[in-house]
Amino acid sequence: MADDLAIQRLNWALLIDGENIGSGFAGEILALAAKHGALPIRRVYGDVEQLAGWTEVQGLRLVHAGTGKNATDLLLCIEAMEIFHSGQVEGIVLAASDRDYTHLALHLRERGFRLIVLGEEKTPEKLRHAAGDFAVLGRAVAQKPAPARAVAAQPKPRALDPSLRKVIEELKDKEGWAPIGLLGSLMWQRHQVRRADTGAASWGKYLAGRSDICQLDAAARPPRVRLRD
Repeated sequence: MADDLAIQRLNWALLIDGENIGSGFAGEILALAAKHGALPIRRVYGDVEQLAGWTEVQGLRLVHAGTGKNATDLLLCIEAMEIFHSGQVEGIVLAASDRDYTHLALHLRERGFRLIVLGEEKTPEKLRHAAGDFAVLGRAVAQKPAPARAVAAQPKPRALDPSLRKVIEELKDKEGWAPIGLLGSLMWQRHQVRRADTGAASWGKYLAGRSDICQLDAAARPPRVRLRD
């Protein structure tokens, strides 16, 4: 238990190969990465023309890798090593299923740097074993496809409470705080609820009006929320 608490206090860089991993996994990736600690660096790499879905995900910086074979892989690896040498973080969470990242994983681990890989079922065994830790994406929702949404069937704000509570519980740290920036993506992935369904201009404004169930800390960086007892 002591080791688990220690790892949660670390800073991590989240690096996503946006051409190799679909934006449909965004909420799950962000939630899994946030479980290990703070994420001061959050980047998704690829040719901007192929990152349409990722442009809708809040809290990520899109890095244009240009076009051409292996352009994204090469840039991500270069910046991963730059991050390693900078000392800004204690580890990297890499979201990719491409075996081309095996050498990067081995290189970092040989130097005692923490590395977690998040990939789909298709992720090669070489990359899985090269990572310090590996988690399969999509298992939580693979057997439960999202139901079709009728245009007029938007939920009432109070009807969101059970879903909202579950997502905050999933994202919260050891003190109960959950980053608002990740909440929207996970609400959509887990419960097919968009910010527009709340009737508010943003999730932050919606939560500010729900002091009956949650406490908002808008001054924090990033802003955060936790459930009331």
